[in-house]
Amino acid sequence: MGRDTREALETRVVLSAYLFDAEQSERVMDWRSAFEGLGSGQLLWLALRDPSEDEEDALVDALGLGHDLARRLRDSPERASVADDGERLYVTLVAVAGDEDAPAFVPIDCLLGPNWVVTAHREEVEVLEEFLERVEGGGQVGGFDAPSFVAAICEWVIASYLRAFEEVRVSWRSLTRRSCRKPRAEMFPTS
Repeated sequence: MGRDTREALETRVVLSAYLFDAEQSERVMDWRSAFEGLGSGQLLWLALRDPSEDEEDALVDALGLGHDLARRLRDSPERASVADDGERLYVTLVAVAGDEDAPAFVPIDCLLGPNWVVTAHREEVEVLEEFLERVEGGGQVGGFDAPSFVAAICEWVIASYLRAFEEVRVSWRSLTRRSCRKPRAEMFPTS
């Protein structure tokens, strides 16, 4: 791996890297050192956004991913899915993101190792950003293992759907109120 690729991965791709243990959480700038020094009782979260192919290659090499999981990371499934290679679990969640006028489904890839989690997505996902803000404060995150951590992310993804449904409900209610105020002839013209 070339120096340029390593520098790009460390500065651009890693949206954030956090190291958690039972007592604290800390943002780490050198995720490779944190990964290499992981101990039991610690969890490393690497949150990626829109990595390039070279950056994905560098991550695949650093984490020692097999061919199938590397392919899934590069070509994210459009639907929710689960796969494993015997050592690592790969989960694709699909969140609702975007503007209220144009919501979109955005895949969030979650790769789980024994004491690390990688999340990757191509577009901004508001609930994932909120989850990031929440974990910056530490709290109970330090007690999570990788599957529990992804389960917490799942809760936030479900919240994205609840918010979208709420926006539809509010829009529907507004439309209903406006339509009830108009005379029938205005709503359903005969010509």
